[in-house]
Amino acid sequence: MWCLFDFNIFDVYAPQMPKNKDLKQKAYENLIYGYKRVDVLLITIPIAGIYLLAENPNLKTDCSKASFIFFGLTLVTNLISQFTSIYSNTYDYKARDLSKRKCNDQIKKFDRFSKKLSDCTIYFTVASAVFLIIALVLLFLGVLGSW
Repeated sequence: MWCLFDFNIFDVYAPQMPKNKDLKQKAYENLIYGYKRVDVLLITIPIAGIYLLAENPNLKTDCSKASFIFFGLTLVTNLISQFTSIYSNTYDYKARDLSKRKCNDQIKKFDRFSKKLSDCTIYFTVASAVFLIIALVLLFLGVLGSW
């Protein structure tokens, strides 16, 4: 009774499944898309919070003022994260370009810079997310306090 159709679903989709390399590429593209969406959220939510706090005179509690500061910190740390990501990818690209020319010392130097900047990107992104959570909690407490 579970299956009303007289065929196996895997037989229908199996011919359409891409090869393993295509699956890996698709998974990588989805991973990058997920990171981009998080970055968009880390920009739009603080902007909306700052706008809400700036335009609503009823939300002038201490929690709301602190929330305003944390929304600002979220934007600043995310901006720094974007720049460290750009520089990390630039050094990584330069290292891959030099690998064709066999410049091992320069490749190692660029790889080190890329790794350090990539680590910084992760730290700033996590800090941005933590600031956003704190700002949202403070905003919620500020809204409750203004009632």
